[in-house]
Amino acid sequence: MDNKQYKFKGVVIRCTYNTPDYKIYAMEVSKRDYPEIKQNKYNNVSILGELSDLTLGVDKVTSTTSKYTQTGGNLSITGNKLTLNEGSSITGGNIALDGATITSNTNSEIKDANVSMQNSSTIEFNNGKTNSMKLEMDDSANTINIAEGSGFNVIGGEIRKETQLGINGGLGILGDSTVTVDSADTWNGKISLVDGTLILDNVASAGQFEAQSGTLKILGSNTSLKLFLFTSFTSSLYFFKFLFFAKIRS
Repeated sequence: MDNKQYKFKGVVIRCTYNTPDYKIYAMEVSKRDYPEIKQNKYNNVSILGELSDLTLGVDKVTSTTSKYTQTGGNLSITGNKLTLNEGSSITGGNIALDGATITSNTNSEIKDANVSMQNSSTIEFNNGKTNSMKLEMDDSANTINIAEGSGFNVIGGEIRKETQLGINGGLGILGDSTVTVDSADTWNGKISLVDGTLILDNVASAGQFEAQSGTLKILGSNTSLKLFLFTSFTSSLYFFKFLFFAKIRS
């Protein structure tokens, strides 16, 4: 059996077999550009394994193993799950999740992607790497879990109050992002406010927190003052102290 991995670019033209755990797709692949990729009797290439619902007619970069690699393009998953195994990656492009789940396991990663989440979709980072996304989401109970040893940088968009957050690794807030953490969320890891806005809404317990710049908003009388005990501030020390003490007087 040939265990070599081949990366190629093609166009998904049809799904020929579809179950929750296993799928087969037919792709058009250029014989001139990829002479090493074997064509089947229908003059296309079959890809198979634990795959998501791939968008037909969209260029992708993928492989003939259970690894999944996408550079740019559009990925749409509805009511299904994509598991990124070791060596898999999504770089750039757009990801639309509709009642769907993406799980990024050890040594896979998602970088600089534009992601929309709706109808209680889920993203799980278990990969031991720092991932980055620009987020857009509806007001359903979407979920983002960051495992210990993994990181997630929000580089734009918003994590809404309705989102269930599990922060056991690192969460970075960059650019014009807005992230809301409330009493229903789990915060055992570290939040880094590099830029953008962090809203703490009735957060009774917290992990580590550091701020370089940006805006910190504290809402609700139940937000614990203990969260500041292990906080490090840099350039925004005066601003945050002013906001903090102003809240105490209110």
